[in-house]
Amino acid sequence: MPSHHSKLSDKNWNWDGETRVKAQGLKASLSSFETLAVFSITKNVLDEVRLLTARLKKRDQDIYSAYKIVHEVIENLERLRTTMDTTFNFWYDETLALDSRIGVDESVPKTFLQRNRSNVPSANPKEHYKRAIAIPLLDSFICQLRDRFEKDNVRSCELLCLIPSVFLDSNSSIELQNHLDELLYWSQDLPFSSSLAGELRQWQSLWENKSCSNDSSIPSNLLQSLIFCDPDSFPNIHQLLLIAFTLPIASA
Repeated sequence: MPSHHSKLSDKNWNWDGETRVKAQGLKASLSSFETLAVFSITKNVLDEVRLLTARLKKRDQDIYSAYKIVHEVIENLERLRTTMDTTFNFWYDETLALDSRIGVDESVPKTFLQRNRSNVPSANPKEHYKRAIAIPLLDSFICQLRDRFEKDNVRSCELLCLIPSVFLDSNSSIELQNHLDELLYWSQDLPFSSSLAGELRQWQSLWENKSCSNDSSIPSNLLQSLIFCDPDSFPNIHQLLLIAFTLPIASA
């Protein structure tokens, strides 16, 4: 019985000349040891930030928890950087296993001066891909995470703690008054900043009572929180929620 692959190979796709050339080029690229090595290395680096990126794409509650683990993720990447000599051995073995399945021989790019690739000295293919791909990629990741989650951005994330579903989450154990100093960073934009501490206590008490009564209307994002926030009763919190809407920190 012919395999599915043979059926696909025998089928006439009626591709035009340009498409065939592009397909052949893609096939040649995917059959390159360099491409497979880059693919494997990139996959392993991305694995280190998978939890962070998954949470950043979810609800505001998950985004808040994501910001709380940013420092831990950066530390893990820095620790990985210091142990790269050992760690890369496992990554490279994974690359070789993939290559053997595809039937690609271990190799490095040509050694003449290249403008679009790293020209690093190396004694063997493993050393080349560690120095030219793995280390620069990891260093770039660390720098970009530091820039993206610099102190001001993380401070902005503190506004998400005002969402009832966030501070009511049993895994968070958030006391809003403990975040007073961070929230007072926006004091110049608040109508009555001296009253913020009292508002935080009342806001948390309001939703804790609703939660105990099994109220199903607990806000779970900024929009719902703003709708349920009475600007007369909570003028400062209402303003803080409006500020949060102007910043790229939440999913909506």
